[in-house]
Amino acid sequence: MGSVEGQPDNARVPRQRSAGNRNRVAAALLAAGVIVSAADCGTSGGKAVAGSASTSTSASAPASPGSPTLLSGPAGSSGASSAQAVQASQDALAAYRAAYADWVEAAKTSNYQDLALEHHMSGQALSYASGSLRVHQVQGSVAKGEPVLRPTVGQMLPAADPTEVVINSQVDDSNWLAYTSDGRLFDKTPGGCHQSQALVVKKDGVWKVDQLAINQVGTC
Repeated sequence: MGSVEGQPDNARVPRQRSAGNRNRVAAALLAAGVIVSAADCGTSGGKAVAGSASTSTSASAPASPGSPTLLSGPAGSSGASSAQAVQASQDALAAYRAAYADWVEAAKTSNYQDLALEHHMSGQALSYASGSLRVHQVQGSVAKGEPVLRPTVGQMLPAADPTEVVINSQVDDSNWLAYTSDGRLFDKTPGGCHQSQALVVKKDGVWKVDQLAINQVGTC
């Protein structure tokens, strides 16, 4: 779906909440020089995951403006090989895919209050998804179809027994588009492939996507 009116068309991430250890992890990744700059991005476009509320068919408009803060290192760069690390990578990937599945289901009715979103999302990522759904509810659009996800594991912290995993992903929302209530495409702007990164956190034994950055169309 589209971006909030007045926001720039490049990648945006809502302002992050103070989150103790999660913020320290993000700061450590920043210090390590593993941020992907918006300058590396391609052109913008509409899809079911980001863009302008008035000019795109995307389904995931950010809830508030911010800089693109991509958190991960290169795919497969964690170096972790313990049984705990292997299990963590599998659990984090499963949580990432499940979070999108919940988002896709809620987007069918633009239900920003869908409690299922909390099953696999928390923090800024939950605010991002629910905020985008709220935008589309207000503008009278819903999403049909679903995105194609191509996630890989990046940084894992701590390495031996991770509780925080960065997921690098390509998100192709070419077939996840916004429609009006009478079944017409909300606009004629196509979707496409977005570079995306997520921080998946284990808390109380449950893995959830806690931070999410979706860059503009054409970045992959």
